[in-house]
Amino acid sequence: MRELVEEFLIYYMTERNIEKAAALLTEDVISLGTGEQEIGIGKDAAAALYLKEVKQSPNPIFFHFLEYKEQILSIDARMCYAKVGINTRTTEGEKLAFEGRLTSSSCRQDGIWKLSSFHMSMAAASQEEEEFLPLQSLYGKAEPATTKNAIELMKDMLPGGIIGGYMEPGFPLYTINDEMLALMGFDSYEEMIYFSDGFVNNLIYPEDRERVDQYVGEVLKNSDEYDITYRQLKKDGSFFWVHDKGRRIVLEDGREAIISVLVDVSDIEQAASAAEEHLDAIMRMNPTAMSTFRINLTQDSLSHAVSKYGNLQALEAKGTVSGYVEDALKFIPYEEEREKFARTFAVENLLKAYQDGHMQVAMNHHYIPDENQQFILQTIVSMIRNAATKEIEGVVYTLDITQKIYNEKINDLLINDSDLGIIVVNIKKGTFFSPSFTASSEFKPTLKEQDYAEGVGQIVDHFIVQEEKEHCREGMKLDYIVTQLKKEGKYSINSIWENDGKRRDMRFTCYYFDELQEQFVGIYEDVTDAVQKDHEYGQKLREALEEAKRANRAKTDFLSRMSHDIRTPLNGVIGMTEIALKENQDPRLKFDLETIKSSGKFLLSLINDILDVSRIESGKMELHPEPYAVAQFEQMIEAIICPMMEEKNITFRTDD
Repeated sequence: MRELVEEFLIYYMTERNIEKAAALLTEDVISLGTGEQEIGIGKDAAAALYLKEVKQSPNPIFFHFLEYKEQILSIDARMCYAKVGINTRTTEGEKLAFEGRLTSSSCRQDGIWKLSSFHMSMAAASQEEEEFLPLQSLYGKAEPATTKNAIELMKDMLPGGIIGGYMEPGFPLYTINDEMLALMGFDSYEEMIYFSDGFVNNLIYPEDRERVDQYVGEVLKNSDEYDITYRQLKKDGSFFWVHDKGRRIVLEDGREAIISVLVDVSDIEQAASAAEEHLDAIMRMNPTAMSTFRINLTQDSLSHAVSKYGNLQALEAKGTVSGYVEDALKFIPYEEEREKFARTFAVENLLKAYQDGHMQVAMNHHYIPDENQQFILQTIVSMIRNAATKEIEGVVYTLDITQKIYNEKINDLLINDSDLGIIVVNIKKGTFFSPSFTASSEFKPTLKEQDYAEGVGQIVDHFIVQEEKEHCREGMKLDYIVTQLKKEGKYSINSIWENDGKRRDMRFTCYYFDELQEQFVGIYEDVTDAVQKDHEYGQKLREALEEAKRANRAKTDFLSRMSHDIRTPLNGVIGMTEIALKENQDPRLKFDLETIKSSGKFLLSLINDILDVSRIESGKMELHPEPYAVAQFEQMIEAIICPMMEEKNITFRTDD
């Protein structure tokens, strides 16, 4: 609405273009001047009133807002009040500067906003008859005779209920219009007087009377005007919400009174109340939150900080969501998280998220307020649209999820059937805490940080057997573990523990827990049973291997003996064949003897090969390079194979 009022004032006061100014008015607009004839009801009458003024004083009038307040009456109606600084010159060139007060209402017709009333007055005790600027305040300190007439006119013309009371105890009723009677459900003026005993205070909801009296009394000490919202009684005992715009006036008999315009804002107040209850419920649902803030994203404002941590509560200092985000980044140690936080909670991105249907935006991040504290927080922004103001409001709150994250990560590493001790090590600080430790009765779970080197020393001194102490001290040094984690992502070392006379096999395994925060988790696991099973399995494996070796030796011995036993008669066969070849010259018989000789030698070579296998298995095989006659080998193969091929009518041929 502010833009609409400014545009009207530019056309009307500065450019003095009444045609353009009138185009921004509704057909039934109400505009009043100071003089008796300066009443403009309807666009044409108002335009004529303005035109008359321009003819009398054509010089441009320059303005700027000193104060501006706006009230949403409904989806299609609004009202505003403003203090306006005004500068102009008279026709003689004299420079004038003064302050004006403006009230106006607007409504939307066919999707277009226009002014439905416009009233402006000067901040002066009185005005001359022909001073224009429409509607010197109807509540202004005008002459007593005109005040009464103005009030009667206002009662009939202005929208909303009109009620007036004398500035005396209980505010005795001075005047009321029919619309106000109708709003309260009274059928007549007399019925209302009977109900209220003639006092305005008796028409205010009992629980609001003291608040209204105190507020109005305080404001009127320094001003003649006030505005306040409260509950007004109805005839049936129920109530409705009203916005009261009131002003102190002097009546014709010299008595002071207050005259008020009351607008029914029940729908707006109920919507605002519903929004307030919703946001309060969000805050109540998170009693363990490290901090909570109320925010208005439309106005980029942040307030009502609640936190037991001073550095979190101090984030309210700038009073804006943007300022909160800017200051919060100082406590987030990692660049990647800072960039994401700034992007996620930027006002424009939160508004876009709401428009996209996301009523809640959340992010997990690290938070390090000082060197001695570190947290993992979840920052959550929960948003709603306030049906009364149409603005996006919400709550931003932070939850400490450090232990939750630790527990989740630890649970991922736990082995249900193992005896485990868990420590979380802070590399940078050289400390650890133990959320779980069951490997020894002397080490109990504790979230209190302890010195890592000292804790390792206690474990080595108290539990690890003498022959492994030095090895474990070196293997569990913090620098060494970090080096191994950077190389492999995992590190483990085995050791033997002795406690109460019993020895146990233990394994200490490390994984990165939070690389950004330079932490790793170390798990002490009792692997005695696993080591025992490995030992038993190894023993069985060694026994099986020895058995296999014995069997292999028996096989080798058998082959060796068998080969020697076969070679003796086979050498006899080969020798006798050679004798027969020397004594017999029959070609046919000679060929057969040659075949027997070749086959015998081939069989002998096979036996020798078997013996070579035995030598290989025993590691006694020796290789000797010798000339080899390929032609003789081919003849031997032919002599063996050809007879078998002929039996099956298969041709066998060897080529040189």
